[in-house]
Amino acid sequence: MNTLEFISSLIHSVIWPTVVFVLVLLFKEHLVQFIYSIRRVSFREVHVDVAERLTEMESSAGGQTRSLNAHEPAEGHVESMIRLTNQVDDIASFSPRAAILYTWSIVESSIYDIIKEQSSLNTGDITLYWKWLKKKKVLDRHTMKLLHNMHQLHEDVATKQGTHEVTPSDARRFCTLAQRIVRAIRERS
Repeated sequence: MNTLEFISSLIHSVIWPTVVFVLVLLFKEHLVQFIYSIRRVSFREVHVDVAERLTEMESSAGGQTRSLNAHEPAEGHVESMIRLTNQVDDIASFSPRAAILYTWSIVESSIYDIIKEQSSLNTGDITLYWKWLKKKKVLDRHTMKLLHNMHQLHEDVATKQGTHEVTPSDARRFCTLAQRIVRAIRERS
């Protein structure tokens, strides 16, 4: 082995760990967020625990949902909330994933209805509607973040990204959280 072969071998041995280290440093924030979003890993498949993500969303909604519970909803809203809860329970009994997808469609249609009442904004992008509602002071930063997290969970469940274990209890919790958000948006609009 001559000197050039030795140097080539040394560079070849050192370059990959160096590249990985530099990439970790560059993408440290994104990696940390990614790692925190993963709660359970198994061989060849990533398992994300929906229950833990819902718990995080509920705790982040903390003060807002408690203040909402202090006010009694209008009579028509109580009936629609009970009806939605019963529908979600029925759907969740045979497909919790479908219950989450159905609940999110209710959230989206409620937001669309509010936008139609107050604006001529006509786009299919839900995030543009959120921004408009935030601009009109209907959504605050915390509600916006909660909506984003719920939307992300909905997308993960819809695309079956990883293997999500969704229980009927998780679907009911998602429904309860969605009802609180819709109620808050309606009260503020």
